[in-house]
Formats: sequence, C-alpha cells, structure tokens
Amino acid sequence: MKDSQDKKLGERIRRLLEESDISQRELARRLNVGPNQVSRWVLGNVSPSYAVLNSILKVCRKPQMGQWLLTGKDSMSHGIKPTPEKEEDAMLKDDLLIAQKKIISLQDEIICLKDLLLKGERGKRKPLVEQKVK
Repeated sequence: MKDSQDKKLGERIRRLLEESDISQRELARRLNVGPNQVSRWVLGNVSPSYAVLNSILKVCRKPQMGQWLLTGKDSMSHGIKPTPEKEEDAMLKDDLLIAQKKIISLQDEIICLKDLLLKGERGKRKPLVEQKVK
C-alpha cells in the first residue's frame, strides 16, 4: 500500500514540477540535494519528508497546493489550470525594463547637467543652479 502512495505522490511531484517549468535537476540544485534523490521521489521509490515537500512547494511557488500534493485532492485534482503567476512574472519583467530605461535616461541627464555645470565654471558663466527662474 505504501508503495502505491509513494508512486502517486511521485506523480504529483512530477506534475507540479512540469506545471512550474522546473526541472528535476533545478529542483535538486535549489534544495541542495542530489538529482538522484529527486528522481527517487518522482519515481515513487522514496517519499520526501514533510519539510522537503514544503520546500518543493516553495520552489515551485505553489504553497497553496500542499493539500493536493499530500492527498491528491484539491484544486489540481480536477486538472491543472494555468496560474496567473507567469503573467505576473511577465508584468514584473516589463516593469523592471521600464525602470531600468528610466534610470539610464536619468543617468544621461545627470551627465549632461554635470557637463553644463562644468562648462559654466570654465566660461565664468553662472551655473544653472544659480540662475533665477521667472
């Protein structure tokens, strides 16, 4: 009976990894275990401890799937639905790119202002910061 449960748990681990786009090798690296150990879990030869199962859920960014991983019952038992996490990741990457472009733009502006200030000192012009705005 235990072997059957281990096999089912291994299948759920495999599905979780597939749905999260995480390879067994990557999971092993992140959990600091050997790839053979992960393979034994997925094949159902050995069951990981509860602490390791919790770590797997964290690595896969699916802590809400603990019930399903342990029992096979819950939201994933009716078919895996795509999670919005991938969309959120894409939006975060877009936001990061926009922020990086703004930073580069601001750096360019700072360099230009610095050059103008230096020219103002050399040509005995008043620096821009001292000019009065009407």
